[in-house]
Amino acid sequence: MVRGEYGQRERQAVRAVASRLAGRSARDLARGGNPDNPILPARQVLADSVYEVVKQQIMDLKLAPSTRLNIDQLARELAVSNTPLREALVRLESEGLVTRRSLQGFTVAPLPDLRDMNQLFELRLMLEPKAVWAATKRLQPEDLQLLRSSVERMVKVADDSVSGQYRRHQALVAADAFFHDFIAEASGSHLLQRAVSGLHAHVTLYRVYFKVGATPEGGDSADEHAAVLDALTAGNPQQAARAMRTHLERSHARHRQLYRQSDNGDSKERTERGELNTGLKPMPR
Repeated sequence: MVRGEYGQRERQAVRAVASRLAGRSARDLARGGNPDNPILPARQVLADSVYEVVKQQIMDLKLAPSTRLNIDQLARELAVSNTPLREALVRLESEGLVTRRSLQGFTVAPLPDLRDMNQLFELRLMLEPKAVWAATKRLQPEDLQLLRSSVERMVKVADDSVSGQYRRHQALVAADAFFHDFIAEASGSHLLQRAVSGLHAHVTLYRVYFKVGATPEGGDSADEHAAVLDALTAGNPQQAARAMRTHLERSHARHRQLYRQSDNGDSKERTERGELNTGLKPMPR
């Protein structure tokens, strides 16, 4: 991508996210939100918007794993000062998406290995059934409709034979992330929400690299999400937790299969050519 185009596009993204965050705060307040938590000040909106944009760059692989980040250059591209960018990177460091070393600055975290991926799913199995259990009694009819729309999008994209594979995959990943993050937020536990969201961000990176979620697997995920939604609609926390556990176990199996399929005999040669040590090339950008 041409450097100038990148900077212009990312500056527009920062402004758009800042506007959306400010608007969301106003709507929350109008709907009876905490009166002690007014509309976010401009500084906080800017910091949050930079965080959202940089995180999206990582999730979209525009900032690839193990990429060393030049703060001055990135700040110029986003048309912000170094301060909100550093705040965003510190926040991303707490989520494990970037790393920091003394005298070396920030680097996008490398793609975790198979052992790390297994541990990520083990943690998700501990947390997400609890999250969906807690969310069962808290979700309102309009919330269930949003989740239902998310499942319908997954089904539609999985059945789409016209759009390119990459576009289908990106749409499936977005719908999957929305479904899980929305339920975690509905649990009512801020700490649980942050933990689930942080873990899911790492799993999403796997999905992008290994194309987990592309058809026909996307249809399997949609069916499993639908089973969770049915339990939520019925107000049955036990069934919802059981359906979520089944979904995560099957998703873990799909990720393991794709990872092992990538571990072939020419991985060393591919690594020397600058490709992933998993034996797969990054998705096209």
